[in-house]
Formats: sequence, C-alpha cells, structure tokens
Amino acid sequence: MPATAENRARIPVQALLDFTVRAFLRVGLTQGDAETMADVLIGADIRGIDSHGAPRMRMYVERLRDGLTNPEPHIATVSETPGTLALDGNNGSGPVIGSYAMRRCIEKARENGVATVTVRNSNHYGSLSYYPLMAVAERFAGMTMTTTGPFIVPTFGAAGILGTNPICIAFPGGERERPFMIDMSTSVVAGGKLEIARRENHDIPSGWALDEQLQPTTDPFKAKFLNPLGGDREHGSQKGYGLNVAVDLFAGLLSGGKVSAENTQIERTAKATHTAHMFSAWRIDAFVPWEQYAARFDAYMQMLKSCPPASGHDRVLTPGEPEWLAEDDRRANGIPLHPAVLEDLGKLAEELDIPFV
Repeated sequence: MPATAENRARIPVQALLDFTVRAFLRVGLTQGDAETMADVLIGADIRGIDSHGAPRMRMYVERLRDGLTNPEPHIATVSETPGTLALDGNNGSGPVIGSYAMRRCIEKARENGVATVTVRNSNHYGSLSYYPLMAVAERFAGMTMTTTGPFIVPTFGAAGILGTNPICIAFPGGERERPFMIDMSTSVVAGGKLEIARRENHDIPSGWALDEQLQPTTDPFKAKFLNPLGGDREHGSQKGYGLNVAVDLFAGLLSGGKVSAENTQIERTAKATHTAHMFSAWRIDAFVPWEQYAARFDAYMQMLKSCPPASGHDRVLTPGEPEWLAEDDRRANGIPLHPAVLEDLGKLAEELDIPFV
C-alpha cells in the first residue's frame, strides 16, 4: 500500500523538535540557535508545509558540518535609522539570521509604528511563514520575502535567470478568527513541490516546469526550470514575473546584496549562497484601535466564509486556514513523515551519533 498521508508514521511534535535540536547542537550551533533552527524547520511540518521542514534538515546539517555555513555568525549592522535596518548575515544559518532580523524589525515597529529590515549574505531561511507569524504573535502585521537560486524563466524568456522569490504576508486574527496568512512563491509553484513529486514518484501538472531543452514537461525528474506565477503570457505570467523582480529589488538591491541571478543557493556545495531577505512589520494600533481592527477582521473573515461554495466543495477557506487545520491535526496526532524522509532522518542520526526519535 502506498505511503499516503493517512497511513504514514506520525512522529510527535516534541520528539521531532528535540531530535532537530540534538542534530544542530552536534554540528556546532549554540543551544539557542539550535532551538531556533528546530522551531523554523519543524514549524513548517506542523503547518503542513511538507517541503520545507524535516526533509530539508540534511541540507542545513551538511552545510554546517562541511564548513559551508558559519555556525557562529557575527550579524553586523550595515546601516540604521529609527525605522529601518540593513544587516549583513556573515554567511550564518538562514533561520538564525531571519529570526534575529524579524525580532529587530518588531522592536523598531513597536517604537515607530512601521519598520523594514533587509539582510544580505544569508542562506536559505526555511518556510517564510515563520517570520510574519512572529509579528502576528505581537499583534503586528508582518511580511517577508527572499531571493533564491535562479531557475525561473521570465515571460518570453529562454533561460532560468530568476529565483522562486517567495513572499509571505500575515495579519493577526481578531477575537474569534485565526490569522490571515499567504505564503507563496512568485513562480507557478515552489521548488519544494518538485522535491515532493520526486519523493512520491508522480507526475507534476502541465504548465509547472520545463526540461533542459526548455520544453514543457510533467516528469519531475526531467524538470529543470519553472515558469513564473501564471505559467505563460496568456494566463498572466507577466504578473508573477513582475512580482518576482520586485522581490529581487526589495531583498537583493535594497539590502546591498545579490539578486537571484547571482545567488548560488541551488548549488549545495557553494561556500556562500548570497541569499538576501527583507522583513517588514506594522503595529496595528498605530493605525486603528486594536478593538476596532479585531472586530472588523472577524467580520471580514466571516464574509469570506459565507460565500456560497462552488460545486464539489463544502465551503470557502480563508487564506491560511489550511495551515491552521494542519497544525491542529499535527499537534494532536503527530507529524506524518514520508518513509524516505523517515529513513533519511534515521541515517542522519547514525551519522551524527545521536538518538533518533
């Protein structure tokens, strides 16, 4: 019987967090940084983002073990104003740098109402949703975006020169409704979806990817490039293309770092990936009283949910609701891991000489 999500082994959340901390302690991170790595990675699994959690652990561990990522980065201030901050990540682990940058952004927004922080010289920083949700926990709205390695073909283009360049925005919930969250790549699909398709050994939808000869393919093993959000010009790919470039400008140029075409993130043996991020936070009560915001937020979400569902669907979901439903299930019943991921984590535990879950 195939290992569907329904019959996969489920690992308790705390057990997987504890294992992840042990793994990162073993490769030189401090206790605090190891806990941050675990929170970011396993947080993705908890919210049902199966492409960015436990399956990525080996990549982060090996880069630290092989000396490609700095385990003790000096995160330096490049420039600063009351509402802005530009940081240099010193080639540290992306989740460690990203968490630090978002905390600084929230601190500045607390004082000034709004704030923006940019980061250069970082690395892959996991699922984007973690960072805006840090702001949400403080009753702030939050946003982040990041450059990635180049394998997206621009509209009318014939070469992969852009990254998936994802964006995430979150707003806090009200008294009854849970937060709004959208976490999306500016390519037609996130690169991690190809990894899932390869792991599951199933075809990908038409329009996602191109092969080495820039011909459309539904074979995830032949997929080398992705299309921008929209797929092609007839379906609005110029919108995804424009958003993609905007991320390069906000994260790459505004940080003084490198854009996705200069990013080596997809080269797993690169000494530095030159990933760049941008973070923003808005203090809700700097604009409207919290009570007013909360009541209107709840009413707005109820309006979305009251929309009549299309044929074949039970109801309209709000943005972020699938992740909250996944979190409820996985915190209660454990995180379902694909057998290949479970096997790889077991091998990683042996390599690091630490107990597995």
